[in-house]
Amino acid sequence: MHRLPATLALACLIMVGANASGATAATLTVSPSDESTEYRFYSKATLESFEGSSSELSGRIEFDPTDLTTVRGKLVADLTKLDTGLGLRNKHMHDNVLDTKEHPAAIFTIDGGSEGSIASDGPVEFTLNGSMKLHGETKKLQAKVAATRVGNVVSFVAKFDLELAHFGIKRPKMLMMKVAETVQLTVKATATLEP
Repeated sequence: MHRLPATLALACLIMVGANASGATAATLTVSPSDESTEYRFYSKATLESFEGSSSELSGRIEFDPTDLTTVRGKLVADLTKLDTGLGLRNKHMHDNVLDTKEHPAAIFTIDGGSEGSIASDGPVEFTLNGSMKLHGETKKLQAKVAATRVGNVVSFVAKFDLELAHFGIKRPKMLMMKVAETVQLTVKATATLEP
């Protein structure tokens, strides 16, 4: 679940950076105070499916809007704020799955993207490359991003799958909470490009 927030945050940062209005370099800042910022995970297990979300995502990304291969930055998701909608399930998620006392954040470091441009208005799809630090483990990840630019405003949605075992996260075996081996993560954000 921590992977989801971190991945989402990373995707958000990349998209914001793409907002630049034709300048050779642009900066995208993601803030938890922005109402459009959200990371959400979905777990589909045999006996129980559920999701969790949070707007506690922050970071900064820099890139050339005419060349998305130049995207670099970092996105940090505060996992202690992840909410599944049920208090007892939140406690088990934080204490027994994510261990947020010892690993309170998921950090997605972006080190490039696939070829593409967001220098002008319209939609664009690209792949974001980077690494996720979650639960004390760091693994390389890719995210598929769909972004739309209107003027200096860019909205984007990033989706990817996270395998809990890759981050040393053990799935709980209690009846009250079944967590899937692979969690689907979605990150949504809207930001204004800063030249």
